[in-house]
Amino acid sequence: MRERAGEWRRVRAEHLKKYPACEVCGRNRNLIVHHVFPVSIAPELELSENNLITLCETPCHFMFGHFFSYHCYNRDVRTMAKKFRAQMLKRKCHTFK
Repeated sequence: MRERAGEWRRVRAEHLKKYPACEVCGRNRNLIVHHVFPVSIAPELELSENNLITLCETPCHFMFGHFFSYHCYNRDVRTMAKKFRAQMLKRKCHTFK
């Protein structure tokens, strides 16, 4: 694994300040700043805001960011997150009686 760019900590902190919740489920704990295009294949995008999305570590990062395999990446993670979040906000919760 390659070492992160010197500016990564600052960029990550700024991103989390701007987007402080998982863009899929809305959680605000155990967050990861996920690279849409992995640094291993697009190192020039490591610090690019357009390549970052906030996801919770479990389960959204693994499901939406990697399709359940860290050998994969999801180039459509933003679109999928937005659609899933919209559906979650419209849902009606039925309770057990």
